[in-house]
Amino acid sequence: MELVDVIEDAGKSGKDLNREGVKELMDSIKGRQVNAVIVYKLDPSQGRSSIPLTS
Repeated sequence: MELVDVIEDAGKSGKDLNREGVKELMDSIKGRQVNAVIVYKLDPSQGRSSIPLTS
């Protein structure tokens, strides 16, 4: 496995998934440009609004 990119939304509210980093990640996943996603930190405030990343 090779690290290709780091996408982050530092300082952005986790209450809303309408963020540039999330959009970039989802576009990469939909375009099949990634084989894996590693999440460093998922705040508890995201809870049920987390994105389902599996198909």
